Amino acid sequence: MHFFMKKPLLRTSTRPLALCLGLLSFLSSCEKKEDTPALEVKPTTCLPSKNYNAADPTQYTTFQYDDLQRLTRISDYVKGKESRASIYEYNAQGQVGRITITDEALSIDLGLPDKVYMIYTFDYNSLGQVSKYSSYKPWLNNSYALEETTCEYDSEGNRTKTTTTTDNGANSFTTVYTYKDGNCIQRDINQGPSPVGPTFYQYDLSKENKLRSFNQKFSLMHLTGPTASKNMSAESTQTNADPQHNSTYKQTYEYNEHGYPTKVNDTWKNFFNSGTTVIAMEYVCQ
Repeated sequence: MHFFMKKPLLRTSTRPLALCLGLLSFLSSCEKKEDTPALEVKPTTCLPSKNYNAADPTQYTTFQYDDLQRLTRISDYVKGKESRASIYEYNAQGQVGRITITDEALSIDLGLPDKVYMIYTFDYNSLGQVSKYSSYKPWLNNSYALEETTCEYDSEGNRTKTTTTTDNGANSFTTVYTYKDGNCIQRDINQGPSPVGPTFYQYDLSKENKLRSFNQKFSLMHLTGPTASKNMSAESTQTNADPQHNSTYKQTYEYNEHGYPTKVNDTWKNFFNSGTTVIAMEYVCQ
């Protein structure tokens, strides 16, 4: 009897202790979780450092940046000598305000002052979008030296139309861009008596364009043309009134472990000839 009565007493007396220990353990684990917040894993960002022609490594392009990781200079080299440079300047808001292009060969042929071939300047709206840009050829001393272009956008921030005026405003033409799912799929240029057939673009929807933000900020192609697309380009076709004179470009890529393209095979074909250009790309990643 004595032994039988003792077991329930032990059982009932240890239960509160076990509950307390469990509660303390739970509270302790909660305190540890609050004291050590999870580390934020930032995606790796890669900046272009060098592009070169795989068939001729003496033809290459280098990219230079300031301490804020803003592009300051793009230099094109031929046989180890700089042939052309694009020099970037920024406004007070940190946006590209001016791009000056110098050209060694043309400076000799055209007698360019300070080797300057072209100067681009950019104005922005309150949303940080380019509202107007101008291109000026200082060596061309006539009314065609200056072109001014105004830009229009849709509600998603895609540039949908540009209107360019030339010859001191006497002539103008428009370019219209069409988008689908974040990609520019068509370009139409209206040059009046000299119409240009539309250009159609296709994309690899399985591949994100990791250079989209970089291109949108710094690429002259996108500062003066369509909004950078979300996916990697796969094919473009420049149409002509005579389909035999259409030009087609197809791209395939190789990528690094972060998803940035390291090699592009650009195969082109037109009425006169065809070929493939292979460009290799190097980055600084962090």
